[in-house]
Amino acid sequence: MFKINTTNLNAFSSPNTGPIGQVYDGKVIYYNQHLQKSDIEAPFDVSRIENLPKVEIVYMYVDATGAPINALINDKTEGLVIACSGNGTFNKAIFQAVNTAVKKGIVVVRSTRVPSGRVTQYNQVFDDKKLGTIAADDLNPQKARILLMLALTITKDRDKIQEMFLDY
Repeated sequence: MFKINTTNLNAFSSPNTGPIGQVYDGKVIYYNQHLQKSDIEAPFDVSRIENLPKVEIVYMYVDATGAPINALINDKTEGLVIACSGNGTFNKAIFQAVNTAVKKGIVVVRSTRVPSGRVTQYNQVFDDKKLGTIAADDLNPQKARILLMLALTITKDRDKIQEMFLDY
């Protein structure tokens, strides 16, 4: 669920899955059950963490340059979330900057600005395994940033982090 309007009373929506339920006559009626691993256990223990890893969001737009990514590479950023268009796509300039970031050990997640749908690991343009990036699945850039910060408290292994994005 996320905010889809700045001021309307019905400002929140769940476009990918719809409502989990409704309230009738003072009782909650559930339509769906959440089935991801996060119901069983969460692997993150933040009780002893004083600072989370530095993770930034960079937006993709027409004629975007790699300058923001290059600046963040030099600013000791541990993770980047690219708020892409469509199914997590970005232009050649961003592609080159992402390649540089991945080679320098920065974990990069492809997310989308589009309000609904998933960013898939393999599409017509990107193969995350080959590129060294992570697909955000159905998380918007803000949620992907939080999960990446938590994931980086445990590992920098791309495959393990990708699994977290698919499971939690």
